[in-house]
Amino acid sequence: MDISQGISSLGGILSNGTIMAALGATVLALFVWRRTRSFHPIMSRLWGLFSDRKECDDPTIDSFLKDRSALMQFRFTTGIRAETSREAHAVIDYAKTNRIDLDRIAACGEYFDIAIPALKNEKHLPKKWGLVLLVLSCAVCAITAIAFFFGSLSDQMIVRMKSSGTWFALDATRAKPLFGSNALIFSQCSSDHAQIARETRFTFSEIDILCKEKPESIATYVKSGLPEQRFAFAYVMAIFMYIAIFLFFWSYRGVNARQLHKLIEKGKGPDVTDPVPLVSASAI
Repeated sequence: MDISQGISSLGGILSNGTIMAALGATVLALFVWRRTRSFHPIMSRLWGLFSDRKECDDPTIDSFLKDRSALMQFRFTTGIRAETSREAHAVIDYAKTNRIDLDRIAACGEYFDIAIPALKNEKHLPKKWGLVLLVLSCAVCAITAIAFFFGSLSDQMIVRMKSSGTWFALDATRAKPLFGSNALIFSQCSSDHAQIARETRFTFSEIDILCKEKPESIATYVKSGLPEQRFAFAYVMAIFMYIAIFLFFWSYRGVNARQLHKLIEKGKGPDVTDPVPLVSASAI
């Protein structure tokens, strides 16, 4: 019996082409949406696939689409989510008037009120304990990504016994339960299976399945499955690393907002309670 009939590899499960394509497209779409808070760039590209006309015949609609595309470009390149072109102009003028770099405003993220424009009051800024929680979550995702990175370098396959659902590490010479201390050495299969079960935490049926296989068959299975697992682990590592980066910048914005607030309190920045009016409320 071929060993692949009794077990399925984690790499094989994760490397399903449909799953990989869906995850990749989702991550890309989320990245664009995260920067622009709009699917306009994606929809515009999709429309370009079905239409040869780059400009609209209606001048009003064409002007609106160009203005919106420029706004999306401003959002994507600066990270400042202005709702309208007027707000984008107001933020640019505010930064020039108060000698603040746009990157510093962007670093505050949602804690900078673009509609005014001004930094939000302290009660709306993140608490210190919230920032600590974000940093810890970021660390967990980063550690998980690192674990998958080293897993992609391993010469052992992480596989699951189909009959029992037991997960274990497999190479050409041994099988070791993920939560067990001792491994089943294939050269010891002729020993008492009861003793092997006590030492390895494998059940008798699992030991029978593993020991019935020829070492050459297991070696071939591992050799053919390792590239698939390494690719899958690298892909999952990238997903967790992306989440870690997302959490990092979330906490980064909170820290920058609190730091800017301290500068304002010390008189080194614009007054948060009395921002410089640049445009009228009706214009915004």
